[in-house]
Amino acid sequence: MTSFRDSHDSHRAPLFTSFPWSGPRLRSRLQAGAAALAFFATIAGASAASAAETVAYEVTTTAGNQNYENSIGMDFDVAKAVDVYELGVFDDGADGFAHELTAYIYDRDTQALVTKLTFAPGMTGRLVGSSRFLPLPCPLHLPVDFHGSIVADGFSDADHNGNRNLSPTPDADAWTTHDGGGALVFTGKSRYGSAPNAYPTSVDAYVDNYAAGSFVFAEACTANTDCTNTARPTCANGLCGASTGSFFAGCTGATASCDTTTATCAACSADHPSTAAMACRTADMPACVSGACVQCSETNTSKCTTETAPACGENHECAACQTDFGGTGPAKCPTAEKGKCRTDGKCAVCTGNADCGTDEVCNATGECVDAPKDGGTDGGTDAGTDGGKDAGKDDAGSPGTDAGKADSGSSTGGDDDGGAVTPIEPSASGEDDSGCSVSSSGTTGSSMAVLGIGVALAMAMLRRKR
Repeated sequence: MTSFRDSHDSHRAPLFTSFPWSGPRLRSRLQAGAAALAFFATIAGASAASAAETVAYEVTTTAGNQNYENSIGMDFDVAKAVDVYELGVFDDGADGFAHELTAYIYDRDTQALVTKLTFAPGMTGRLVGSSRFLPLPCPLHLPVDFHGSIVADGFSDADHNGNRNLSPTPDADAWTTHDGGGALVFTGKSRYGSAPNAYPTSVDAYVDNYAAGSFVFAEACTANTDCTNTARPTCANGLCGASTGSFFAGCTGATASCDTTTATCAACSADHPSTAAMACRTADMPACVSGACVQCSETNTSKCTTETAPACGENHECAACQTDFGGTGPAKCPTAEKGKCRTDGKCAVCTGNADCGTDEVCNATGECVDAPKDGGTDGGTDAGTDGGKDAGKDDAGSPGTDAGKADSGSSTGGDDDGGAVTPIEPSASGEDDSGCSVSSSGTTGSSMAVLGIGVALAMAMLRRKR
Protein backbone atom coordinates (compact mmCIF):
# COMPACT_ATOMS: atom_id res chain seq x y z
CA MET A 1 0.00 0.00 0.00
CA THR A 2 1.23 3.47 -0.80
CA SER A 3 1.65 5.62 2.28
CA PHE A 4 0.39 9.25 2.54
CA ARG A 5 3.99 10.46 2.38
CA ASP A 6 4.83 8.25 -0.59
CA SER A 7 1.74 9.43 -2.39
CA HIS A 8 2.50 13.04 -1.59
CA ASP A 9 6.12 12.76 -2.75
CA SER A 10 5.08 11.08 -6.00
CA HIS A 11 2.82 14.00 -6.79
CA ARG A 12 5.40 16.55 -5.75
CA ALA A 13 8.35 15.21 -7.76
CA PRO A 14 7.17 16.48 -11.17
CA LEU A 15 6.95 20.00 -9.78
CA PHE A 16 10.71 20.10 -9.23
CA THR A 17 11.56 18.52 -12.57
CA SER A 18 9.27 20.73 -14.60
CA PHE A 19 11.23 23.95 -13.97
CA PRO A 20 14.66 24.68 -15.48
CA TRP A 21 16.13 25.51 -12.03
CA SER A 22 14.82 22.38 -10.34
CA GLY A 23 16.85 19.54 -8.96
CA PRO A 24 18.12 17.93 -5.73
CA ARG A 25 20.13 21.02 -4.77
CA LEU A 26 17.08 23.29 -4.85
CA ARG A 27 14.98 20.74 -2.99
CA SER A 28 17.65 20.46 -0.30
CA ARG A 29 17.76 24.21 0.16
CA LEU A 30 13.97 24.49 0.36
CA GLN A 31 13.80 21.72 2.91
CA ALA A 32 16.55 23.33 5.00
CA GLY A 33 14.74 26.69 4.86
CA ALA A 34 11.48 25.10 5.92
CA ALA A 35 13.19 23.39 8.84
CA ALA A 36 14.73 26.70 9.97
CA LEU A 37 11.37 28.47 9.78
CA ALA A 38 9.75 25.71 11.79
CA PHE A 39 12.49 25.93 14.42
CA PHE A 40 12.14 29.68 14.89
CA ALA A 41 8.36 29.44 14.92
CA THR A 42 8.61 26.87 17.69
CA ILE A 43 10.95 29.07 19.72
CA ALA A 44 8.73 32.10 19.26
CA GLY A 45 5.64 30.13 20.21
CA ALA A 46 7.30 28.74 23.31
CA SER A 47 8.41 32.21 24.38
CA ALA A 48 4.93 33.68 23.94
CA ALA A 49 3.24 30.72 25.62
CA SER A 50 5.48 30.85 28.69
CA ALA A 51 4.02 34.17 29.85
CA ALA A 52 0.50 33.76 28.44
CA GLU A 53 -2.34 33.17 30.90
CA THR A 54 -3.42 29.54 31.06
CA VAL A 55 -6.47 27.79 32.53
CA ALA A 56 -5.13 24.88 34.58
CA TYR A 57 -8.28 22.71 34.61
CA GLU A 58 -10.55 23.32 31.62
CA VAL A 59 -14.06 21.86 31.61
CA THR A 60 -15.93 21.53 28.31
CA THR A 61 -19.05 19.61 29.42
CA THR A 62 -21.95 21.75 30.62
CA ALA A 63 -23.68 19.25 32.91
CA GLY A 64 -22.52 17.93 36.28
CA ASN A 65 -23.43 14.54 37.77
CA GLN A 66 -22.92 14.90 41.55
CA ASN A 67 -24.17 17.16 44.36
CA TYR A 68 -21.23 16.95 46.77
CA GLU A 69 -21.23 19.91 49.13
CA ASN A 70 -17.97 19.12 50.95
CA SER A 71 -14.43 19.86 49.79
CA ILE A 72 -13.13 18.18 46.64
CA GLY A 73 -9.69 18.90 45.21
CA MET A 74 -6.99 18.03 42.67
CA ASP A 75 -3.21 18.09 43.20
CA PHE A 76 -0.48 19.87 41.25
CA ASP A 77 3.22 20.69 41.61
CA VAL A 78 5.02 23.80 40.37
CA ALA A 79 7.99 23.12 38.06
CA LYS A 80 8.51 26.76 37.01
CA ALA A 81 7.55 29.72 39.18
CA VAL A 82 4.08 31.04 38.27
CA ASP A 83 1.63 33.71 39.36
CA VAL A 84 -2.04 32.85 39.86
CA TYR A 85 -4.37 35.64 38.72
CA GLU A 86 -7.84 34.07 39.02
CA LEU A 87 -9.66 31.22 40.75
CA GLY A 88 -12.61 29.41 39.21
CA VAL A 89 -15.40 26.93 39.94
CA PHE A 90 -17.49 24.68 37.71
CA ASP A 91 -20.86 26.15 36.63
CA ASP A 92 -23.33 23.33 36.13
CA GLY A 93 -25.27 24.17 32.95
CA ALA A 94 -23.13 27.30 32.43
CA ASP A 95 -26.15 29.32 33.57
CA GLY A 96 -24.92 30.93 36.77
CA PHE A 97 -24.96 29.78 40.39
CA ALA A 98 -28.01 29.09 42.51
CA HIS A 99 -25.96 29.06 45.72
CA GLU A 100 -22.63 30.31 46.99
CA LEU A 101 -19.55 28.31 45.96
CA THR A 102 -15.93 28.74 47.05
CA ALA A 103 -12.54 27.96 45.48
CA TYR A 104 -9.32 27.47 47.51
CA ILE A 105 -5.62 26.84 46.99
CA TYR A 106 -3.97 24.81 49.74
CA ASP A 107 -0.35 24.00 50.44
CA ARG A 108 -0.38 20.21 50.17
CA ASP A 109 2.70 19.77 52.36
CA THR A 110 1.32 21.72 55.31
CA GLN A 111 -2.41 21.50 54.48
CA ALA A 112 -2.52 25.26 55.13
CA LEU A 113 -4.86 27.54 53.23
CA VAL A 114 -3.00 29.90 50.89
CA THR A 115 -5.88 31.85 49.32
CA LYS A 116 -9.58 31.55 48.48
CA LEU A 117 -12.41 33.30 46.61
CA THR A 118 -16.16 33.07 47.12
CA PHE A 119 -18.60 33.12 44.18
CA ALA A 120 -21.96 34.72 44.94
CA PRO A 121 -25.20 33.40 43.44
CA GLY A 122 -25.89 34.58 39.89
CA MET A 123 -23.75 35.04 36.79
CA THR A 124 -20.65 35.65 38.87
CA GLY A 125 -17.30 35.81 37.08
CA ARG A 126 -16.30 35.35 33.45
CA LEU A 127 -17.27 32.08 31.80
CA VAL A 128 -14.49 30.01 30.23
CA GLY A 129 -15.84 26.71 28.92
CA SER A 130 -18.11 25.65 31.77
CA SER A 131 -16.20 27.28 34.62
CA ARG A 132 -16.53 30.81 35.97
CA PHE A 133 -13.46 32.78 37.08
CA LEU A 134 -12.94 35.76 39.37
CA PRO A 135 -9.69 37.68 39.77
CA LEU A 136 -7.83 37.55 43.04
CA PRO A 137 -7.36 40.96 44.69
CA CYS A 138 -3.79 40.66 43.40
CA PRO A 139 -1.67 37.79 42.06
CA LEU A 140 -0.54 34.82 44.13
CA HIS A 141 3.08 33.81 43.51
CA LEU A 142 3.80 30.09 43.59
CA PRO A 143 7.53 29.26 43.66
CA VAL A 144 9.27 26.27 42.16
CA ASP A 145 8.57 23.06 44.13
CA PHE A 146 5.34 24.35 45.62
CA HIS A 147 2.98 21.40 46.12
CA GLY A 148 -0.63 22.51 45.95
CA SER A 149 -4.22 21.42 45.67
CA ILE A 150 -7.06 23.33 44.01
CA VAL A 151 -10.19 22.77 46.07
CA ALA A 152 -13.86 23.76 45.77
CA ASP A 153 -16.99 23.22 47.85
CA GLY A 154 -20.66 24.22 48.10
CA PHE A 155 -22.07 22.11 45.24
CA SER A 156 -25.69 21.01 45.56
CA ASP A 157 -28.74 19.70 43.71
CA ALA A 158 -29.00 23.11 42.03
CA ASP A 159 -25.25 23.38 41.32
CA HIS A 160 -23.78 19.97 40.51
CA ASN A 161 -20.09 19.19 40.35
CA GLY A 162 -18.67 16.65 37.91
CA ASN A 163 -17.14 13.27 38.93
CA ARG A 164 -15.43 10.86 36.53
CA ASN A 165 -16.32 7.89 38.76
CA LEU A 166 -20.09 8.38 38.52
CA SER A 167 -22.63 7.87 35.77
CA PRO A 168 -23.44 9.25 33.41
CA THR A 169 -19.70 9.00 32.89
CA PRO A 170 -18.24 12.12 31.31
CA ASP A 171 -16.37 11.81 28.03
CA ALA A 172 -12.64 11.31 28.40
CA ASP A 173 -12.06 14.80 27.03
CA ALA A 174 -14.90 16.44 28.98
CA TRP A 175 -12.28 18.24 31.01
CA THR A 176 -8.56 18.57 30.47
CA THR A 177 -5.45 19.91 32.16
CA HIS A 178 -3.04 22.54 30.80
CA ASP A 179 0.47 22.77 32.23
CA GLY A 180 1.49 26.11 30.67
CA GLY A 181 4.46 24.76 28.76
CA GLY A 182 5.70 22.55 31.60
CA ALA A 183 5.21 25.10 34.40
CA LEU A 184 2.87 22.76 36.27
CA VAL A 185 2.91 19.02 36.85
CA PHE A 186 -0.44 17.35 37.57
CA THR A 187 0.46 14.62 39.97
CA GLY A 188 -0.96 11.99 42.30
CA LYS A 189 -4.71 11.63 42.46
CA SER A 190 -7.67 13.77 43.39
CA ARG A 191 -9.02 14.08 46.93
CA TYR A 192 -12.25 14.65 48.83
CA GLY A 193 -13.15 15.66 52.37
CA SER A 194 -15.93 15.23 54.90
CA ALA A 195 -16.68 18.93 55.45
CA PRO A 196 -16.67 22.20 53.54
CA ASN A 197 -14.01 24.88 54.09
CA ALA A 198 -11.38 22.32 55.03
CA TYR A 199 -8.46 20.55 53.39
CA PRO A 200 -9.70 17.26 51.86
CA THR A 201 -7.62 14.30 53.03
CA SER A 202 -9.24 11.24 51.38
CA VAL A 203 -7.56 10.20 48.11
CA ASP A 204 -9.70 9.46 45.07
CA ALA A 205 -8.94 8.19 41.54
CA TYR A 206 -7.48 10.13 38.57
CA VAL A 207 -5.34 13.23 38.55
CA ASP A 208 -8.29 15.39 37.44
CA ASN A 209 -11.24 13.49 38.84
CA TYR A 210 -13.62 16.42 39.28
CA ALA A 211 -15.24 19.27 37.47
CA ALA A 212 -14.92 21.58 40.46
CA GLY A 213 -12.13 24.10 41.10
CA SER A 214 -9.63 25.66 38.66
CA PHE A 215 -7.26 28.63 38.34
CA VAL A 216 -5.62 30.92 35.77
CA PHE A 217 -1.83 31.27 35.91
CA ALA A 218 1.18 32.57 33.97
CA GLU A 219 4.93 32.76 34.28
CA ALA A 220 6.51 36.13 34.99
CA CYS A 221 6.07 38.68 32.22
CA THR A 222 8.98 40.64 30.76
CA ALA A 223 7.07 43.01 28.44
CA ASN A 224 3.52 44.27 27.90
CA THR A 225 3.12 41.88 24.99
CA ASP A 226 3.35 38.99 27.47
CA CYS A 227 0.18 40.19 29.22
CA THR A 228 -2.54 38.50 27.18
CA ASN A 229 -5.56 39.48 29.28
CA THR A 230 -7.04 42.84 28.25
CA ALA A 231 -7.93 43.57 31.89
CA ARG A 232 -4.21 43.30 32.74
CA PRO A 233 -2.29 44.68 29.73
CA THR A 234 0.74 46.19 31.50
CA CYS A 235 3.83 44.34 32.72
CA ALA A 236 5.64 45.66 35.82
CA ASN A 237 8.19 43.78 37.91
CA GLY A 238 7.12 40.48 36.37
CA LEU A 239 3.38 40.89 36.99
CA CYS A 240 0.54 41.95 34.69
CA GLY A 241 -1.87 44.66 35.81
CA ALA A 242 -3.97 47.64 34.77
CA SER A 243 -2.43 50.37 32.62
CA THR A 244 -4.18 53.22 34.45
CA GLY A 245 -5.43 53.78 37.97
CA SER A 246 -4.73 51.00 40.47
CA PHE A 247 -2.33 48.43 39.00
CA PHE A 248 -4.05 45.66 40.99
CA ALA A 249 -7.79 46.04 40.47
CA GLY A 250 -8.63 44.95 44.00
CA CYS A 251 -5.96 47.02 45.76
CA THR A 252 -6.65 50.71 46.31
CA GLY A 253 -6.13 53.45 48.86
CA ALA A 254 -3.65 52.79 51.65
CA THR A 255 -3.20 49.16 50.53
CA ALA A 256 -2.36 49.73 46.87
CA SER A 257 0.40 47.12 46.63
CA CYS A 258 0.31 43.33 46.88
CA ASP A 259 1.62 40.66 49.19
CA THR A 260 2.02 37.99 46.52
CA THR A 261 2.65 35.25 49.06
CA THR A 262 -0.99 35.43 50.11
CA ALA A 263 -2.60 37.39 47.22
CA THR A 264 -3.70 40.10 49.64
CA CYS A 265 -3.50 43.87 49.28
CA ALA A 266 -0.88 45.66 51.36
CA ALA A 267 0.68 49.09 51.81
CA CYS A 268 3.27 50.11 49.25
CA SER A 269 6.86 50.52 50.41
CA ALA A 270 8.61 52.32 47.54
CA ASP A 271 8.08 54.48 44.47
CA HIS A 272 7.93 53.18 40.93
CA PRO A 273 10.18 51.98 39.27
CA SER A 274 11.79 50.37 42.30
CA THR A 275 12.08 46.59 42.08
CA ALA A 276 11.09 46.21 45.73
CA ALA A 277 8.35 43.62 46.21
CA MET A 278 5.90 46.18 47.58
CA ALA A 279 6.76 49.08 45.25
CA CYS A 280 4.19 51.01 43.22
CA ARG A 281 3.98 49.27 39.86
CA THR A 282 3.21 51.89 37.20
CA ALA A 283 4.34 55.28 35.96
CA ASP A 284 0.70 56.39 36.03
CA MET A 285 0.61 56.23 39.85
CA PRO A 286 4.32 56.16 40.71
CA ALA A 287 4.56 57.80 44.15
CA CYS A 288 4.15 55.84 47.39
CA VAL A 289 2.52 57.98 50.11
CA SER A 290 1.29 56.44 53.37
CA GLY A 291 0.85 53.04 51.74
CA ALA A 292 -1.05 54.39 48.74
CA CYS A 293 0.22 54.70 45.17
CA VAL A 294 -0.64 58.21 43.95
CA GLN A 295 0.13 60.49 41.03
CA CYS A 296 2.82 62.53 42.79
CA SER A 297 4.45 63.46 46.05
CA GLU A 298 6.73 66.24 47.24
CA THR A 299 9.72 64.07 46.34
CA ASN A 300 8.32 62.43 43.19
CA THR A 301 6.88 64.64 40.46
CA SER A 302 7.89 62.39 37.56
CA LYS A 303 4.28 62.39 36.36
CA CYS A 304 4.01 66.21 36.47
CA THR A 305 5.53 67.10 33.11
CA THR A 306 3.18 69.76 31.73
CA GLU A 307 3.98 73.48 31.86
CA THR A 308 0.65 74.34 33.49
CA ALA A 309 0.79 71.61 36.18
CA PRO A 310 4.45 71.21 37.12
CA ALA A 311 4.01 70.81 40.88
CA CYS A 312 2.35 68.31 43.22
CA GLY A 313 -0.77 69.65 44.93
CA GLU A 314 -2.04 68.87 48.40
CA ASN A 315 -4.27 66.04 47.06
CA HIS A 316 -1.22 64.34 45.46
CA GLU A 317 -2.24 65.28 41.94
CA CYS A 318 -0.22 67.38 39.51
CA ALA A 319 -1.21 71.05 39.74
CA ALA A 320 -0.13 74.65 39.10
CA CYS A 321 2.68 75.79 41.39
CA GLN A 322 2.00 77.96 44.43
CA THR A 323 5.44 78.10 46.06
CA ASP A 324 9.05 78.56 44.97
CA PHE A 325 11.41 75.60 45.06
CA GLY A 326 12.63 75.06 48.63
CA GLY A 327 9.72 77.04 50.09
CA THR A 328 7.44 75.98 52.92
CA GLY A 329 4.08 76.29 51.17
CA PRO A 330 2.13 73.78 49.07
CA ALA A 331 2.70 72.91 45.40
CA LYS A 332 6.37 73.82 45.27
CA CYS A 333 8.29 74.09 42.02
CA PRO A 334 10.04 70.71 41.89
CA THR A 335 13.52 71.74 40.70
CA ALA A 336 15.98 74.50 41.46
CA GLU A 337 16.63 74.97 37.74
CA LYS A 338 13.13 76.37 37.31
CA GLY A 339 12.47 77.14 40.92
CA LYS A 340 10.51 80.40 40.73
CA CYS A 341 6.70 80.14 40.81
CA ARG A 342 5.03 82.67 38.50
CA THR A 343 1.61 84.15 39.09
CA ASP A 344 0.20 81.97 36.30
CA GLY A 345 1.23 78.77 38.13
CA LYS A 346 4.17 77.98 35.87
CA CYS A 347 7.66 77.34 37.20
CA ALA A 348 10.39 79.50 35.64
CA VAL A 349 14.00 80.58 36.03
CA CYS A 350 12.99 84.08 37.12
CA THR A 351 10.03 86.26 37.97
CA GLY A 352 11.96 89.55 38.01
CA ASN A 353 15.36 91.06 37.23
CA ALA A 354 16.50 90.47 40.81
CA ASP A 355 16.49 86.71 40.12
CA CYS A 356 19.02 87.12 37.30
CA GLY A 357 22.75 87.80 37.28
CA THR A 358 24.70 90.96 36.57
CA ASP A 359 23.97 92.46 33.14
CA GLU A 360 20.90 90.20 32.77
CA VAL A 361 17.18 90.86 32.77
CA CYS A 362 14.13 88.58 33.18
CA ASN A 363 12.14 88.36 29.97
CA ALA A 364 8.43 87.72 29.49
CA THR A 365 8.80 83.91 29.51
CA GLY A 366 10.69 83.82 32.81
CA GLU A 367 14.19 83.38 31.42
CA CYS A 368 17.28 85.42 32.21
CA VAL A 369 18.75 87.05 29.10
CA ASP A 370 21.52 89.59 28.41
CA ALA A 371 20.49 93.15 29.15
CA PRO A 372 20.35 95.42 26.03
CA LYS A 373 23.41 97.64 25.63
CA ASP A 374 21.35 100.79 24.72
CA GLY A 375 19.85 101.13 28.16
CA GLY A 376 16.59 99.37 27.37
CA THR A 377 15.21 96.89 29.83
CA ASP A 378 13.51 94.45 27.54
CA GLY A 379 16.19 93.12 25.24
CA GLY A 380 15.60 95.52 22.35
CA THR A 381 11.95 96.52 22.26
CA ASP A 382 12.32 100.15 23.44
CA ALA A 383 11.09 102.89 21.12
CA GLY A 384 13.26 104.42 18.45
CA THR A 385 16.24 102.04 18.84
CA ASP A 386 14.81 98.69 17.78
CA GLY A 387 16.21 98.46 14.30
CA GLY A 388 13.12 99.71 12.53
CA LYS A 389 10.16 98.32 14.52
CA ASP A 390 8.78 101.87 14.96
CA ALA A 391 7.80 104.10 12.06
CA GLY A 392 11.28 105.68 12.35
CA LYS A 393 12.47 108.06 9.68
CA ASP A 394 10.15 109.56 7.19
CA ASP A 395 11.65 110.23 3.74
CA ALA A 396 9.51 113.28 2.98
CA GLY A 397 10.41 115.14 6.15
CA SER A 398 6.87 114.76 7.46
CA PRO A 399 6.25 114.15 11.16
CA GLY A 400 7.22 110.63 12.29
CA THR A 401 4.57 108.16 13.45
CA ASP A 402 6.58 107.15 16.50
CA ALA A 403 9.20 108.58 18.83
CA GLY A 404 11.84 107.80 16.17
CA LYS A 405 13.77 110.48 14.36
CA ALA A 406 12.52 112.15 11.16
CA ASP A 407 15.06 113.11 8.55
CA SER A 408 14.31 116.80 8.42
CA GLY A 409 11.67 117.50 11.01
CA SER A 410 9.73 120.64 10.12
CA SER A 411 10.64 121.16 6.49
CA THR A 412 9.81 124.38 4.72
CA GLY A 413 9.34 122.43 1.57
CA GLY A 414 10.41 123.86 -1.82
CA ASP A 415 9.77 127.21 -3.65
CA ASP A 416 7.65 127.80 -6.73
CA ASP A 417 8.24 131.07 -8.60
CA GLY A 418 9.69 132.54 -5.46
CA GLY A 419 6.48 131.84 -3.53
CA ALA A 420 6.94 130.50 -0.01
CA VAL A 421 5.17 127.34 1.15
CA THR A 422 3.83 127.44 4.66
CA PRO A 423 5.45 124.69 6.79
CA ILE A 424 3.40 121.96 8.58
CA GLU A 425 3.31 122.52 12.31
CA PRO A 426 4.11 119.48 14.47
CA SER A 427 1.30 118.14 16.70
CA ALA A 428 3.43 116.94 19.59
CA SER A 429 6.88 117.24 21.02
CA GLY A 430 9.86 115.37 19.68
CA GLU A 431 13.13 116.24 18.05
CA ASP A 432 14.44 115.86 14.57
CA ASP A 433 18.10 115.95 13.60
CA SER A 434 18.22 119.77 13.84
CA GLY A 435 16.46 119.95 17.19
CA CYS A 436 13.13 121.03 15.78
CA SER A 437 9.91 119.73 17.22
CA VAL A 438 8.13 116.92 15.35
CA SER A 439 4.93 114.96 15.88
CA SER A 440 5.06 111.71 17.82
CA SER A 441 1.75 110.45 16.51
CA GLY A 442 1.32 111.79 12.96
CA THR A 443 -2.21 111.76 11.59
CA THR A 444 -3.77 110.94 8.30
CA GLY A 445 -4.78 114.62 7.93
CA SER A 446 -1.18 115.92 8.09
CA SER A 447 -0.04 113.30 5.59
CA MET A 448 -2.78 114.36 3.21
CA ALA A 449 -1.75 118.01 3.62
CA VAL A 450 1.80 117.20 2.61
CA LEU A 451 0.50 115.29 -0.38
CA GLY A 452 -1.63 118.29 -1.37
CA ILE A 453 1.35 120.65 -1.21
CA GLY A 454 3.37 118.29 -3.38
CA VAL A 455 0.62 118.21 -6.00
CA ALA A 456 0.37 122.05 -5.95
CA LEU A 457 4.11 122.39 -6.48
CA ALA A 458 4.03 119.98 -9.39
CA MET A 459 1.18 121.89 -11.02
CA ALA A 460 3.06 125.20 -10.59
CA MET A 461 6.17 123.75 -12.22
CA LEU A 462 4.13 122.57 -15.21
CA ARG A 463 2.54 126.02 -15.67
CA ARG A 464 5.97 127.68 -15.47
CA LYS A 465 7.38 125.46 -18.22
CA ARG A 466 4.47 126.34 -20.45
